[in-house]
Amino acid sequence: MEITGKIDTERAATVGIITYDNPEDEVNASLDELERLLETAGGRAVIRLVQSKENPDVRTFLGSGKMKELAELCRGNDVTLVVCDSELSPSQIRNMEDILDSGDPERPIRVIDRSMLILDIFYNITKAMEIISTCAFVISIFEPQKVLIIFFFPTSI
Repeated sequence: MEITGKIDTERAATVGIITYDNPEDEVNASLDELERLLETAGGRAVIRLVQSKENPDVRTFLGSGKMKELAELCRGNDVTLVVCDSELSPSQIRNMEDILDSGDPERPIRVIDRSMLILDIFYNITKAMEIISTCAFVISIFEPQKVLIIFFFPTSI
Protein backbone atom coordinates (compact mmCIF):
# COMPACT_ATOMS: atom_id res chain seq x y z
CA MET A 1 0.00 0.00 0.00
CA GLU A 2 1.47 3.31 -1.07
CA ILE A 3 0.11 6.61 0.17
CA THR A 4 1.17 9.17 -2.38
CA GLY A 5 -1.00 12.25 -1.97
CA LYS A 6 -1.47 12.09 -5.76
CA ILE A 7 -5.24 11.73 -6.04
CA ASP A 8 -5.57 15.41 -6.94
CA THR A 9 -7.57 15.82 -10.17
CA GLU A 10 -7.61 12.12 -11.02
CA ARG A 11 -10.59 10.73 -12.89
CA ALA A 12 -11.83 7.74 -10.95
CA ALA A 13 -14.21 4.81 -10.93
CA THR A 14 -15.95 3.81 -7.71
CA VAL A 15 -16.82 0.14 -7.28
CA GLY A 16 -19.12 -1.69 -4.88
CA ILE A 17 -20.69 -5.11 -4.44
CA ILE A 18 -24.28 -5.86 -3.49
CA THR A 19 -24.55 -8.96 -1.30
CA TYR A 20 -27.18 -10.48 0.95
CA ASP A 21 -25.60 -8.67 3.92
CA ASN A 22 -25.04 -5.45 1.95
CA PRO A 23 -28.24 -4.52 0.04
CA GLU A 24 -28.36 -2.16 -2.91
CA ASP A 25 -29.56 0.92 -0.99
CA GLU A 26 -26.69 0.57 1.51
CA VAL A 27 -24.15 0.07 -1.29
CA ASN A 28 -25.38 3.18 -3.11
CA ALA A 29 -25.30 5.26 0.09
CA SER A 30 -21.79 4.01 0.81
CA LEU A 31 -20.67 4.81 -2.75
CA ASP A 32 -22.15 8.31 -2.41
CA GLU A 33 -19.98 8.80 0.67
CA LEU A 34 -16.96 7.29 -1.09
CA GLU A 35 -17.39 9.77 -3.95
CA ARG A 36 -17.48 12.66 -1.46
CA LEU A 37 -14.27 11.35 0.12
CA LEU A 38 -12.75 11.18 -3.35
CA GLU A 39 -13.73 14.81 -3.96
CA THR A 40 -12.15 15.75 -0.62
CA ALA A 41 -8.94 14.15 -1.86
CA GLY A 42 -9.22 16.17 -5.08
CA GLY A 43 -10.38 13.38 -7.39
CA ARG A 44 -13.56 13.07 -9.41
CA ALA A 45 -15.73 9.99 -9.87
CA VAL A 46 -16.74 9.59 -13.51
CA ILE A 47 -17.79 5.92 -13.30
CA ARG A 48 -19.80 4.02 -10.69
CA LEU A 49 -19.88 0.26 -11.09
CA VAL A 50 -21.92 -2.06 -8.89
CA GLN A 51 -22.10 -5.83 -9.06
CA SER A 52 -24.58 -8.17 -7.38
CA LYS A 53 -22.56 -11.09 -6.13
CA GLU A 54 -22.86 -13.62 -3.31
CA ASN A 55 -19.31 -12.83 -2.13
CA PRO A 56 -16.48 -10.68 -3.47
CA ASP A 57 -14.09 -12.60 -5.71
CA VAL A 58 -11.04 -13.55 -3.64
CA ARG A 59 -8.76 -12.93 -6.62
CA THR A 60 -10.12 -9.71 -8.14
CA PHE A 61 -12.97 -8.46 -5.89
CA LEU A 62 -15.29 -8.29 -8.94
CA GLY A 63 -16.10 -11.22 -11.19
CA SER A 64 -14.16 -11.68 -14.42
CA GLY A 65 -16.94 -10.25 -16.63
CA LYS A 66 -17.29 -7.12 -14.49
CA MET A 67 -13.50 -6.71 -14.45
CA LYS A 68 -13.49 -6.71 -18.27
CA GLU A 69 -16.35 -4.19 -18.26
CA LEU A 70 -14.48 -2.02 -15.75
CA ALA A 71 -11.30 -2.15 -17.87
CA GLU A 72 -13.22 -1.01 -20.97
CA LEU A 73 -14.96 1.77 -19.05
CA CYS A 74 -11.67 2.98 -17.57
CA ARG A 75 -9.95 3.10 -20.96
CA GLY A 76 -12.94 4.80 -22.61
CA ASN A 77 -13.25 7.46 -19.91
CA ASP A 78 -9.58 8.25 -19.24
CA VAL A 79 -9.80 6.86 -15.70
CA THR A 80 -6.54 6.47 -13.80
CA LEU A 81 -7.88 5.44 -10.38
CA VAL A 82 -10.30 2.75 -9.20
CA VAL A 83 -11.60 3.04 -5.63
CA CYS A 84 -13.29 -0.03 -4.15
CA ASP A 85 -15.74 0.42 -1.32
CA SER A 86 -14.48 -2.64 0.54
CA GLU A 87 -11.18 -3.63 2.10
CA LEU A 88 -8.91 -5.20 -0.53
CA SER A 89 -6.00 -7.54 -0.01
CA PRO A 90 -2.65 -6.67 -1.59
CA SER A 91 -3.08 -9.56 -4.04
CA GLN A 92 -6.55 -8.33 -5.07
CA ILE A 93 -5.09 -4.88 -5.75
CA ARG A 94 -2.23 -6.34 -7.80
CA ASN A 95 -4.55 -8.65 -9.76
CA MET A 96 -7.01 -5.85 -10.48
CA GLU A 97 -4.22 -3.52 -11.63
CA ASP A 98 -2.86 -6.25 -13.92
CA ILE A 99 -6.28 -6.70 -15.56
CA LEU A 100 -6.89 -2.95 -15.78
CA ASP A 101 -3.44 -2.26 -17.24
CA SER A 102 -3.94 0.42 -19.87
CA GLY A 103 -0.71 -0.44 -21.66
CA ASP A 104 0.45 3.15 -21.18
CA PRO A 105 3.29 3.30 -18.64
CA GLU A 106 2.73 7.05 -18.32
CA ARG A 107 -0.90 6.57 -17.19
CA PRO A 108 -1.26 3.39 -15.14
CA ILE A 109 -4.60 2.62 -13.54
CA ARG A 110 -4.16 2.43 -9.77
CA VAL A 111 -6.51 0.51 -7.49
CA ILE A 112 -7.13 1.53 -3.89
CA ASP A 113 -9.76 0.79 -1.28
CA ARG A 114 -11.73 3.06 1.05
CA SER A 115 -9.10 2.85 3.82
CA MET A 116 -6.31 3.83 1.46
CA LEU A 117 -8.36 6.80 0.24
CA ILE A 118 -8.91 8.00 3.80
CA LEU A 119 -5.20 7.58 4.57
CA ASP A 120 -4.40 9.64 1.46
CA ILE A 121 -6.66 12.44 2.74
CA PHE A 122 -4.89 12.38 6.11
CA TYR A 123 -1.52 12.37 4.33
CA ASN A 124 -2.49 15.55 2.48
CA ILE A 125 -3.70 17.18 5.70
CA THR A 126 -0.43 16.26 7.41
CA LYS A 127 1.59 17.72 4.55
CA ALA A 128 -0.45 20.94 4.77
CA MET A 129 0.13 21.10 8.53
CA GLU A 130 3.88 20.59 7.99
CA ILE A 131 3.91 23.53 5.60
CA ILE A 132 1.98 25.71 8.05
CA SER A 133 4.33 24.73 10.88
CA THR A 134 7.39 25.46 8.77
CA CYS A 135 6.01 28.83 7.74
CA ALA A 136 5.16 29.63 11.35
CA PHE A 137 8.69 28.76 12.42
CA VAL A 138 10.26 30.96 9.74
CA ILE A 139 7.92 33.82 10.53
CA SER A 140 8.60 33.45 14.25
CA ILE A 141 12.24 34.15 13.56
CA PHE A 142 11.53 37.35 11.66
CA GLU A 143 8.12 38.49 12.91
CA PRO A 144 7.06 36.69 16.11
CA GLN A 145 3.72 38.50 16.42
CA LYS A 146 2.52 36.96 13.14
CA VAL A 147 2.79 33.39 14.49
CA LEU A 148 -0.40 33.84 16.48
CA ILE A 149 -2.19 35.09 13.39
CA ILE A 150 -1.20 31.95 11.44
CA PHE A 151 -2.45 29.51 14.08
CA PHE A 152 -5.64 31.30 15.08
CA PHE A 153 -6.57 32.89 11.73
CA PRO A 154 -4.87 30.79 9.00
CA THR A 155 -6.87 32.41 6.18
CA SER A 156 -5.49 35.85 7.03
CA ILE A 157 -1.91 35.08 5.92
